[in-house]
Amino acid sequence: MLIRSAPRYYLAISILLCFYINAAFSQSPMIIGGPTKDPLPPYGWIDQCTGEERGYINRLVSSVLAELEIPYQRLPATALSMNYFNQLIEQLNNNDIDAVYALYPMASLDGVIFSKEPVTITTDAIITTIHNAESIKKIDDLKDKKGLLVSYAAGNDVYFHLARYQQFDLNLSSIGTAKKGFELILDNTFDYMISEKSISIINLKELRLNKKLAITQLPELTNALHFAISKKSQWVNVIDDIDSNLRKKRLNGHSQVIYEESMKDWFSNLKCTPRASNSIE
Repeated sequence: MLIRSAPRYYLAISILLCFYINAAFSQSPMIIGGPTKDPLPPYGWIDQCTGEERGYINRLVSSVLAELEIPYQRLPATALSMNYFNQLIEQLNNNDIDAVYALYPMASLDGVIFSKEPVTITTDAIITTIHNAESIKKIDDLKDKKGLLVSYAAGNDVYFHLARYQQFDLNLSSIGTAKKGFELILDNTFDYMISEKSISIINLKELRLNKKLAITQLPELTNALHFAISKKSQWVNVIDDIDSNLRKKRLNGHSQVIYEESMKDWFSNLKCTPRASNSIE
């Protein structure tokens, strides 16, 4: 009897072990790098009344993870500084965190896998004085001018920005604050500044500079941000599922609905919404 029941005994033990291993794994959430405290509408900001994270990127990726039943923990928000993105990159490469909601792919992230489908595609814009805007019709019109590029990183990884624009052979200097860039354009120290379009529109409106400075959009100035996950993460095998879900939401129009709702959300509750211009002092 003992000999016959032994296989059943070990089978039962194996089943229990698998159960506890799977349970332990399912209780270990995906650790996701924290947002910035500084408002970057419509992509993300912290509600000043509730302390909750709001905005397009958080809503979109949170809905993807919820549909896939992936438990996750978002780290606390930190200030947007020259080292904010470099810290996220270092945490990913060291596997201190599992993932980041949205990053521009770059060579320094060789330990990271990106979703093929972008979380969002941002559009950079050319900021100039109203008068100078008429002279910019194509990217080559910038080559004989002095420009600024808003970038929040430092060191060898100046986010993706300067490297991204080297192909256009532009005379660019990196600047960490858009407000200072506006001042340098108005006093003719620089001819133009490159900054994300949606954020620029809101900043110029809030600072009441939209009658002095103009926004020009060029087709070359688009950039895709992708979901990023460490190759060492226990969750690395879900990247294809995340990719498929992001693609589904784009194709069925859900992503666009979230974007439009996030833009409206930014303006709908002024009491609890931080001003975008506060992030560019």
